[in-house]
Amino acid sequence: MASTTWKSPIYRFNLPSRPIVVNVTRSCPPFAKPAPAVSDIAAELRRDGRKRVLDFGAGKLRNTLFLLSLKAGFKVWAVEYKDCFETLRGTERLNEAKGYNKDDKRFFLKKWPDEFLQSNFVVDAVLLINVVNVVPQVSVRRRIVEECTKRLRKGGWFLWLSQFGEPNNRPGATDRLRGPDNGWFYYLDKTHQTYSKEFSIPEIKAYFSPSEYTEVHPVSAAHHRAFLFEKL
Repeated sequence: MASTTWKSPIYRFNLPSRPIVVNVTRSCPPFAKPAPAVSDIAAELRRDGRKRVLDFGAGKLRNTLFLLSLKAGFKVWAVEYKDCFETLRGTERLNEAKGYNKDDKRFFLKKWPDEFLQSNFVVDAVLLINVVNVVPQVSVRRRIVEECTKRLRKGGWFLWLSQFGEPNNRPGATDRLRGPDNGWFYYLDKTHQTYSKEFSIPEIKAYFSPSEYTEVHPVSAAHHRAFLFEKL
């Protein structure tokens, strides 16, 4: 059984062989290259004049910094646990993002959960990139989508991108390490583990009710499943 206070990145489970302690911030990649398809989506956003972007689960800001580096004038609200910015790389990236505020306020950090949940800003687009697939609790995943939807204007775009068929994950995916909702636990040799789930296309689309969203188009991204939805 999972247990989380929502304010913590920690989820606890008990497998028959051992206890599991998932820390979702361990899934934040250290590299600076943006996620697959982000450059293509950025071009679409720029062409349509969609400049206000929510990067939910921004990790160490790789996608946020990519958007800020463009000359399109994007303003980015990044949402993440403070733990991600307590590492050397996380601190460096945060300081780099803050540097884009010298002439105009373009970067806004909303630490999860309180700063974000207490905010009421509105954006033209939401980026949800490899977030829900590392969260091992269904109710939390659904609330993430709901909270992002609240801050997305009508006609705004919602990008979902989650890993699928990632070859580096396959060797560690065995039944004895299976977690809830057909995901897997990784890094059992560490103090904290990670969780990963591969979503089917129907599972993804179930998060976007036809009464609230329409599909714009699928998105091409290697080793990912990705879709762009528009809020009605």
